[in-house]
Amino acid sequence: MDVDHFLAGVLRTGTVDPATLTLLTDEAVHRAACEHDVLPLFADRVAASAAVSPDLRARYRIEAQMAAAADLAAERALRSLLAALFQRGIDTLVIKGSHLAYTHYARPDLRARVDTDLLIARDAREAADDVLTRELRYEAGSKLSGELTATQQAYVMTSQGRVVHMVDLHWRLASPQVFAHALSFHEMLAESVPIPALAASARGPCDVHALIIACMHRVAHHHDEADRFKWLYDIHLLASRLTDAEWEHFTTLATERGIAAVCREGLERTARWFETPIPAWVRHDRRFVDAGQHEETAAFLRVRPRVREELDHIRALPRWRDRARLAREHLWPSASYMRRIYAPGSHLPLTVLYVWRIVRGAAAWVRPR
Repeated sequence: MDVDHFLAGVLRTGTVDPATLTLLTDEAVHRAACEHDVLPLFADRVAASAAVSPDLRARYRIEAQMAAAADLAAERALRSLLAALFQRGIDTLVIKGSHLAYTHYARPDLRARVDTDLLIARDAREAADDVLTRELRYEAGSKLSGELTATQQAYVMTSQGRVVHMVDLHWRLASPQVFAHALSFHEMLAESVPIPALAASARGPCDVHALIIACMHRVAHHHDEADRFKWLYDIHLLASRLTDAEWEHFTTLATERGIAAVCREGLERTARWFETPIPAWVRHDRRFVDAGQHEETAAFLRVRPRVREELDHIRALPRWRDRARLAREHLWPSASYMRRIYAPGSHLPLTVLYVWRIVRGAAAWVRPR
């Protein structure tokens, strides 16, 4: 048995075979758990296993306690933020791993995550920014400022030089244009469900929408690490809870929104690692089986240069005016962004900065990823 199969088995069953662990070496297993970004969950399972040596259990117990302590501090900040947004009347959805940590994992600290993903309506950006920066003293990171390229803003709360909480505030579900409008904020809000384990005002997507997001996110934003167990285990937990009616809703919605091939690939890969119970009729649904032949999003399942991806993003926009605007925003971000990122405190001409940016990024645009 290789390390990845052993790790997947521990996540799936919750049991640890000490003989296999010894054969694989703990160092290799620990490294794999870190690479797959599931160390808190794996550490919790090893620490609770009576079959594992006391020394090893103690080591992983420390890992689990460290993850729990960091998560607790972030949770306090998140609750304050959600309360402040609620008081200002800003509808907010907790999404992705931040959502699933409180709804599908036994404890939130078991779902590894660096930041909290929140989704708001596009017209609520300024009000939410005011809450974060003026009221709660978060610092805003640097992002592209274009209407089409900018889909989210990062915020960081620090205390005594230490990061307490990081927030990714989204007003569109995904950055790539072909995925951007697969689900709208308002339709997700209409079918959203409460997250009582987090806060009275906290809400997240329903399971069907959450599964679509999980399948889509690993490809749209993390196709260079799409095999990470963190993403696949999220899909496993969501799919394992769907009812027959929810599966029907999921397959219909994925097909209508042009992301069936991406969803099918995510489900199939998850089932290979975690034996996820996917109904046979879903796996053989012709809408899924044939989707890759005509869906634009299916191109994200292949390795290709970034320039091809960006051209697909441009073609996904219905109007030539918007296509030209997106190309312009990529090539010529705002002057303030260029000064802030490429030459803070410098008086170099903007033309020089734009040329430098294009030259520096050219290699990355033609390199497959």
